[in-house]
Amino acid sequence: MTDLPSLLLDLARKHDSINCTEISEQTGYTRQAVHRHLRALVDAGELAVAGRARATRYFLPRSQPGAFQLDLADCDTTGTWDAAHALLIPEESTEAAVEVTQQCLFELLQNAETHAAAASAELRCRSHPNLIRFELQDSGLGLFRRIREQLGLPSDLDALFSLSKGPLTTQPAAHFGRGLFLVAAACQRFELVANGLRWVQDNLRGDQLLSEGPAGVGTTARCEIDPQRDVQWDELVRQQLPGTSPLSATGHVKLFEHGPQFVSRAEARALLRGLESLREVLLDFKGVQGIGLGFAQEIFADWAAAHPKVRIRVSNANRVVERVLAQVGAHLE
Repeated sequence: MTDLPSLLLDLARKHDSINCTEISEQTGYTRQAVHRHLRALVDAGELAVAGRARATRYFLPRSQPGAFQLDLADCDTTGTWDAAHALLIPEESTEAAVEVTQQCLFELLQNAETHAAAASAELRCRSHPNLIRFELQDSGLGLFRRIREQLGLPSDLDALFSLSKGPLTTQPAAHFGRGLFLVAAACQRFELVANGLRWVQDNLRGDQLLSEGPAGVGTTARCEIDPQRDVQWDELVRQQLPGTSPLSATGHVKLFEHGPQFVSRAEARALLRGLESLREVLLDFKGVQGIGLGFAQEIFADWAAAHPKVRIRVSNANRVVERVLAQVGAHLE
């Protein structure tokens, strides 16, 4: 199910105002859950409120404090940081939190200009004392479409799945694609919305959400960072990209996000597309009911033989899947 706070903000952007009872009836969430999240968004300054009782309406603030219009063709990243610093950084933030926030902003600005083909963007600062929060919305083609076009993928959805696996880039020689990967790892919660799709990396829960999102122009990236974090950016790079190279990173592929069962060799090739540069691939079979022998042979015989430097690990396979994998020589933990 879609992340509720993000859904409420999307509906508020689409309509002039939203009402708790209406949202509950449209989405299936309880009225109590909707009301709780609406109040949290009001407290955080992301929604304004008018009216009383069941006539209460919620809407985006009419003014946008902490918003900066950026020309990406001639963007002064240092100047942007200096202008936004006071709005982004709570008073008691650690040096590590300040550094990580700055690096995340710089990486997103570079991504918008270089990879998303955007000419302009808006930076919106939404921090409060217990959380560093900002979003950057650009005017480009949308990142998933850009990835699809540059890498020759069948659809924007394939681009989303490819991006969620690990480091990826539309310009390998220029940037190695590590920027978004590191930003997602640095945040408590990172959200990317483009081309009617949404990718959320929730590091507090240790999970990802891949879902439909609102249709709109460009790409919107949202970052939430702990102001008390103590891990510096350089240490994060060493943790996520050992040896400072994305070629040694690990890709985690949750197969159930692609479907409940897999049969063909074509499905296997599509699933592994873009993972040949990684050191290790973890295939998570949780929720997968069954697989075909051809699918297993393509991965653990043909693909593994063609990419001997990539270690393939398996987790959460049921007894039927384990039997098929064992038949083709897969290493089971």
